[in-house]
Amino acid sequence: TDVYTTIKQLRNNIFKSGRTFAFNISNGGIDIGTISPKVSKSIVAKVQAVKHKLATKPFPIPNTVP
Repeated sequence: TDVYTTIKQLRNNIFKSGRTFAFNISNGGIDIGTISPKVSKSIVAKVQAVKHKLATKPFPIPNTVP
């Protein structure tokens, strides 16, 4: 994850402060945890398809809460 990457940069003295980081699915900053083997393969496939869609297609984020 990007938290791991940030800690690694700190330990190696290559971290640059004052920057904004965007953690997302595409860059590995967020992800789905370990899925239980009890979950059916069809459900896992659907979840992975949504994950792929979120990582590859932009979607609007509202400016207000309805």
